[in-house]
Amino acid sequence: MEVPLFVLSALVTLWGLWRVFPFSTNAFFLRNHNPGVGVVRASVLFALLWFWFVLQTGAASDIVGFYTWMYVFLALAILLVAGLRVPMLGMFYPADVVERGNLAAGIAMGGFALGTAFAFGGALTGEGPGWWVVVAFFFLAYWELRGSMALVGRLGQLKDDVRLERDVSAAILLAGVAISAGLVAGRAAAGDFTGWERDLPDYLRRVAPIVAIAPVAALAGAYSRFHPRKDAIRLAAAALLVAGGLLYYFLT
Repeated sequence: MEVPLFVLSALVTLWGLWRVFPFSTNAFFLRNHNPGVGVVRASVLFALLWFWFVLQTGAASDIVGFYTWMYVFLALAILLVAGLRVPMLGMFYPADVVERGNLAAGIAMGGFALGTAFAFGGALTGEGPGWWVVVAFFFLAYWELRGSMALVGRLGQLKDDVRLERDVSAAILLAGVAISAGLVAGRAAAGDFTGWERDLPDYLRRVAPIVAIAPVAALAGAYSRFHPRKDAIRLAAAALLVAGGLLYYFLT
């Protein structure tokens, strides 16, 4: 099963990279400034480094040689599909970022890609019987991440700010939510696998702090909407959320 998974993951990765790094339109991007694409590309490159770091320092001890590359391609394939191909809050990378040049959408989707990477990195951490456990816990973390984004987008009224108004401060706040939620959910998914009956309740217990993210971000988004210091408030809220997520991931 591992060889077909490797081949499939590699093909999906190559397809996804072609969509994120559209070689056929590189000349277009050289002549027309599109920083949103650059933000997303940078997030993918950082995610690749993060996956490699996790594989070298925290993954199962039997992930060596061929299996290292299998998980690299699996991680990238999932990132490119779940993090960038599936629309997030109505934002679609090819349409909103590549075609329309929406920097705010690029920032939000770059943050969402990083959150997805942290979620997968957490699921990849620890000993386990096989790739199916990694994928299962990743999707648990991933839906917690998407749920947090959906709540903030609706309660904080940020969705249209990013897509229609191209509000960079709203995008930074959403990116902060995504990164923070990915870190918390990824930390909850991390650890040695000891059995579904024990690990699922443990995951639910450890992911509980994620419920604080949406109210904080939604309050910051709604309160700052007509505030003269809107940008500063949203930037501070995003920084607070990311700092909290990093502390939870690395210190618990």
